[in-house]
Amino acid sequence: TEEIFSEEKPVFDGKKAKGEFSRIGFGYLIFSGISMIASLILQAIAMLVSEEFYKSHLFMNLVTPVSMYLFALPLLIAFFRGVKPVPPKKKNIGFGEWVLYLVVGFGFMYIGALIGNSIMSTLSAIVGYDYRNGLETLIDGGSLWVTTVFAVIIAPIGEEIVFRKLLIDRTGKYGCFISALLSGLVFGLMHANLYQFFYAAALGFLLGYLYYTTGRIIYTIAIHAVINLFGSVVSSLLTRGLEDIDMSALH
Repeated sequence: TEEIFSEEKPVFDGKKAKGEFSRIGFGYLIFSGISMIASLILQAIAMLVSEEFYKSHLFMNLVTPVSMYLFALPLLIAFFRGVKPVPPKKKNIGFGEWVLYLVVGFGFMYIGALIGNSIMSTLSAIVGYDYRNGLETLIDGGSLWVTTVFAVIIAPIGEEIVFRKLLIDRTGKYGCFISALLSGLVFGLMHANLYQFFYAAALGFLLGYLYYTTGRIIYTIAIHAVINLFGSVVSSLLTRGLEDIDMSALH
């Protein structure tokens, strides 16, 4: 880690760097805006066609990835053509090292979640309004199969391509720290709520660093998938199991 951050001497062409970072930032702004607009349109159409489908767990999971990857991603890729990608050099790591990254990732998630929950709890107490965590609302009571497909397969693949590969391939030439930090910040901001910002930003930084140093997006996809598996599917199974035990005890 010290070698990556200390020996690296990124060379800045001020004018070129400013133009590229501006294009990248504007690209993600467009990506976010198009995703939001597409999501609202899809929700309006679904509500008109079938209120039952609109309220279904399947639609709630489907609307975001369709908005992001079907409508917004092609525009982001087209916009990024003005910034030449320079993918990191490929390097293999052992399973033990990958597991170490996974453990650190869980630690980052835990600390980030504590920070986010603490801030939102404080805001709720000050404002007098109980803010809900949108991710928990999406997972609770839904089909585990639907959650597994979208949270453990689709989201890790799509998000690692959008927030790691596309971004770091275009900013890695400016240094590992800058590239990984941008990856984390953009990933956190795209979650658009304080509950998820801190742990998403921390995890994004770690995964950005991993992709920068290995050049293999499959490593980050795998870590992202395992973390989502435990954070959504396994946690939901445990919660439902405890609820079943409580209900049995009442009877």
